[in-house]
Amino acid sequence: MDSHSLSTGILCGVVFIIYLCSLGLDPRQLVSSPYMATEVISGIASSIGVILAVPLTALITSLLLGSKKTALLAK
Repeated sequence: MDSHSLSTGILCGVVFIIYLCSLGLDPRQLVSSPYMATEVISGIASSIGVILAVPLTALITSLLLGSKKTALLAK
């Protein structure tokens, strides 16, 4: 997923929340709506994915390149 599609997704969420506010909904109704819960969970999951992507990539790379380096040194 590139940054353009990510920012577009965030923008759509923000626009929808602004639209819901313009309808005159009570803030409690807005916060407790299923859409808001979905957006919060989506944001948390995205954040965890981004945070874990770098360490996991580094671990996988070190395992793959480390075994090749060890094999070359053994020769």
